[in-house]
Parts: sequence; structure tokens; C-alpha cells
Amino acid sequence: MEKIRIDFSPSSGTPEEWNDAYARLADYFRAHRIRSRVHRTYLILETLRRAAERHPRHPGKTPMEVVIHEARMVPRPIDLGPMAERTDDESGILDYPWLRYLVLAAFAAIVICGLYLVTRR
Repeated sequence: MEKIRIDFSPSSGTPEEWNDAYARLADYFRAHRIRSRVHRTYLILETLRRAAERHPRHPGKTPMEVVIHEARMVPRPIDLGPMAERTDDESGILDYPWLRYLVLAAFAAIVICGLYLVTRR
């Protein structure tokens, strides 16, 4: 974690608007279950700092709107890891669900027959 900067002096908006934005942002991060107060404070201060830099470029928006927009994550594709790439690339005989069940049933039958042969007297 970087050093926390507390020197927050936005060039636009009123102190009341920034206080409201702070409170809304704290509730937003709490709703996302960020339990660590230190980490939550760091995120709040960084988000407020970035929003204060962007707010003069968007005079029609309130500081709260800019802060919440800054806090939201950019949608990106979910990384399923290397196994997802492998299964997508290979189309094999087990792509058909009924064939998978047939192979599973055959395996279960072999195990049951093997147990029967081992335990019978």
C-alpha cells in the first residue's frame, strides 16, 4: 500500500458536497464488505483525490456523482484460468452430456463388479 496522502483540497464544489460524497463513498465500500477500516480509508481518500482532479472537467455534475463514478469498477471479462482455455480449444468425445453419463455409468459398473469379485467367497 502506498503512503496515504491526507492533503485534500478540491478546487471545485463546496465542503458540504465533498462531505456528502465522503459519506456516500464510505457506505458504498462498506456495502462491498471492505471490513478493514485502514484499507477502506485508503480507498476513500484515493477515490476522493481522483474525483477532485476530475470534477473541474465536469462542471454539470455534483462531486458525489463524480466520486461514485470513480469508485465503480470497469467491467472486464472474467478470467477462468488455464483450464477454461484448454477445454474451449479441445472438442472431444466427452462434449456430449449423454456420452459423459454413459462413461460415468460404465466406470461405476466396473468398480461395482470389481468390488463384488474381490469380496465374494
